[in-house]
Formats: sequence, structure tokens, C-alpha cells
Amino acid sequence: MIILAGIVPLAVGTVVYLVWRNGHITGDKAERWAASRGLTLTDENRGTVIDYLHTAGLLRGLGLLAGLVLPMMWSWALGATGPVIPPWTWAFLGYLTGALFAEISLRRPTGGSAAAAPRHLRSYIKPLLLRGQIVLGVLLVTAGLAAPFVPQGNWPVARPRLPALLAVVGGLIITLSLLAVERWLVLRPQPVLTPGQLAADDAIRSQSVQSIAASGMAVQLTLLALVLVPLNTAGGMWKVVALLGGLLHIVALWVCLEFGHLGWRVKRSFPISTVKAASC
Repeated sequence: MIILAGIVPLAVGTVVYLVWRNGHITGDKAERWAASRGLTLTDENRGTVIDYLHTAGLLRGLGLLAGLVLPMMWSWALGATGPVIPPWTWAFLGYLTGALFAEISLRRPTGGSAAAAPRHLRSYIKPLLLRGQIVLGVLLVTAGLAAPFVPQGNWPVARPRLPALLAVVGGLIITLSLLAVERWLVLRPQPVLTPGQLAADDAIRSQSVQSIAASGMAVQLTLLALVLVPLNTAGGMWKVVALLGGLLHIVALWVCLEFGHLGWRVKRSFPISTVKAASC
């Protein structure tokens, strides 16, 4: 009951803060966001960009909060000592879900379609993020497969083999799902009225893809920290391994909140001004 009493005020306070922070997006903030992505704001696309920044900021924050709080409340309700999967893993999954809903729920202008314009995932995401999620996925699965062959030592937790299984299964599911969702977002039908609106749509899709990739990498890092549980060792080294796991969580938070918001100019194979003509 004490835990619940602490969680409720935290949740309410966070919701109030998120509503206050994202309830009104100033023109200056929208301009800075657009400039870092090579986008020129005009009367025809400014409203869409501001709506996205408002919705995305709110939903990502609420998703992170829900992912952090709800599993803890569920464990408390069931009388469990704690969830097998670390709380921050759920938090980053919540952030990812919020970013996805912000993209698919955004009200876009209606009109012709730019189906004739070729679009590729690599054009909408920084190479570091695209390759990083693949590398982390391979590393996660490899560590999980190797873990059962490492001496267990005297790690002070129950079910030491379970993290290895979670690493293998989670690594495969998360990595493949990330790439599939990102590609789906890029290839979704793209309604177009003007080149300016198309450029804004590209920038928004790119931001969504990068937010999802970064939060997905954060999930991978927390699962990698979990797989260190059976990789500990005899000889009292478990404290060192625990410290490394903590550092991985810090890096995960940094990747999610920093890498997911870096500006990136979408690289099209031909000028945007030709897309409208191609779709007519």
C-alpha cells in the first residue's frame, strides 16, 4: 500500500507536467525543429507540424510513464517481489508505443497520393540508428545463446537461466519488429497537396521512425543488462556485473531521449517538387 501511495502522486504529477509542457507548442520551437530537419515552415504545413509536436510529446511521455508504473502496480497487486523484466524495459516499450500512436493518429491533409515517389527506410533514419538496432539485436541473441555455457557462480537471484531465454526471444522479436514497423511507417500511403506539405510529412515520418528506433535500442540495452545475470561468475564479481548492468540502463535512457530527437534531413532520390507532378 505504501508503494501504491507513492506511485499515484508521481503519476498524477507527471501527467500534469506533460499536459503543461506539450499543451502549447510555440512557433519558435516549431521553427527550431523544422530547421534541424531542413524543413521550411509555411502557412500550409505549420499547423501539421505543431499538431505533431504536441501529440508526439504528450503520447511519448504518457507511454513512458504507463510502462514504468503499470507493471509495478501489477506486481504489487499480485503480491510478487518484482517483475522478471526490468521496469525500464517496460518504460521504453511504453515510450515506443506512444511514438507509434502519435504517428498513425496524426491528422494529415487529404488529396493526391505520392505513390510514384520511391521511399526507402535508409532515407528516413540516421545510419547509426539503423545499424545500431541490428547490431544490438545480434549481440543480444548471441549473449543469450552463450549464457547457458557460462559458469553460474553464486548469483543472488532465483531462476538464473530465465534471463538468457528472454534475451534470445526478446532480441529476435524486438529487432525484427522494429525493422518491420519502421519500414511500414515509411511506406504508408502519403497524401499530398503541395510540395511543402510533402516535405513536412517526410520530416514527421523521419522523426517517428527515429523515435521508435532509439526507444527500441533502449529496450535492447535493458535486455542486454538482464542477460548479464547468468554471466556473472564465481568469485564475488557479481557486483561488477551489476554495475555494468546499471550503466547499460543509463546508456539506454540517453539513447532514447537523445538519439531519437536528433535532426535528420530525409534523402529523396529526386526533388520533392517533382513528386506532385508524378502523382497527378
